[in-house]
Amino acid sequence: VTSENYSQVFAYWESSLALLGYPKDKLRVVDLGRLQPPFGYKTESWRSAIDRQLSEVVAWIREHQGEFFLHTDTDIQFFPRFLRVQAEWLRWMHALRLDMIFMRERTNVVPELREGEVNGGFYIVHCNSRTLRFWEAVLAGELEHPKMDGYPPYTDQYHINRLLTYRRGAFPQEGTFGTRWATIPDLHCIWSLPENDHELALAAFHHAVNTQDKPQLLRRVRLLALARQRWLGGESMPLRPLACTLAERTALGRTCAAACCATSLAVCEEEPSS
Repeated sequence: VTSENYSQVFAYWESSLALLGYPKDKLRVVDLGRLQPPFGYKTESWRSAIDRQLSEVVAWIREHQGEFFLHTDTDIQFFPRFLRVQAEWLRWMHALRLDMIFMRERTNVVPELREGEVNGGFYIVHCNSRTLRFWEAVLAGELEHPKMDGYPPYTDQYHINRLLTYRRGAFPQEGTFGTRWATIPDLHCIWSLPENDHELALAAFHHAVNTQDKPQLLRRVRLLALARQRWLGGESMPLRPLACTLAERTALGRTCAAACCATSLAVCEEEPSS
């Protein structure tokens, strides 16, 4: 569930996973209850939810060393290709020994100043000593200076990107504490509205940004993506987990949803023996 004012948005996150066949008993929820208005972007309720989110992320990494987890904001919904693509992400992380992968920030707000920036609404993290130190530093920075003024990015996204230390042309990137990271292909995510039919066919998820009516946008894009991806797969394509060993071992973890952000943690796989 979610905070009372964000329940309509959370319903799309939750129901999209239900369509994929995620069992309800794998969901654990942190309910922030009724938050104090005003709500939304750059408000105190938004910032306090982010602070709680980061605390949950740090605690999860500390308690699940050797595992992988997926974080998403609540204004994200998943499509039939998600479980298949998730397995591809994990194979990629193993092959390149990546500690974290992110979604690229695809904003139109001063983009010339934001090359290499990642969005804080989606990431997969390998729980190890490097990522624990990284996210502890993000949390400490956020609590000391919850940036909500000046040029974007703000709050957690400001501190995440400051510690990732993006360098043009480097691959993989190397951030603070030796963390190795990269970004997923843009086609794996619909950013606000689909740019073309190819993106509808290949997207694993949708991030409902750049809108004053998130429920309406989520509904609109869901109908388009489900129609396109089911058509590609034919009538035999089920709305349940695809046949994949990694996906079958996926278990949804904690959810911390609030004014304008949330955390959902999915344990994907234990670290392989070296």
